[in-house]
Amino acid sequence: MPKGQGIRRRNTSISNSFEAFLEGWLQHCHKIREEDLKDLVSRILAHYQEYYDEKSRVAQRDIFLLFSPIWLTSLEHTFLWISSFKPSLTFQLITNSVDGLSEDQIRRIDRLTQETMVKKQALNHELRSDEVLAEWKLALGAVLANADELRTNAVLAMVEIMRPTQSIRFLAAAAQLQLRIRTLGLQREAETPESSGGSGSI
Repeated sequence: MPKGQGIRRRNTSISNSFEAFLEGWLQHCHKIREEDLKDLVSRILAHYQEYYDEKSRVAQRDIFLLFSPIWLTSLEHTFLWISSFKPSLTFQLITNSVDGLSEDQIRRIDRLTQETMVKKQALNHELRSDEVLAEWKLALGAVLANADELRTNAVLAMVEIMRPTQSIRFLAAAAQLQLRIRTLGLQREAETPESSGGSGSI
């Protein structure tokens, strides 16, 4: 065998071996990245769950306080539905913050949006029912718990539909929106203190 041919074969073998290694290494990097992102998503969701757990404890002490929370600004009150954010904000954030949704993801999100809005209307009806009026405090607690469950389930279902990178963008956009509304509301009330303490809509 000519010397040059042997060198070429050896180089080809080395090249193929390294290429195989590189493919495996890159796949491992991708796996680590995906696992890291999934862990970050889980930690963010756990942070939000702390909010709902504390809110539930407050509801047991004074349910009426949660329906008109004095710790929120007037601007923040305009985004409320049954003591927290309106479920429709979840879907608006997806549209404005997440790119690259597949056709299947879009169909699933549309279906989730419709299902959530139907349940929201049912809770609105329940809130105005005779049962709520008759057993006001107890019924309000049940409606609030169901509303928070609807919000939480909508977010969890959305995260399930999206890839980890998309979920991070969505959750980051949600946090940024909440902080911007809070900051702007405080600025407005600092300028016009008499405007604070407005009532929230349901």
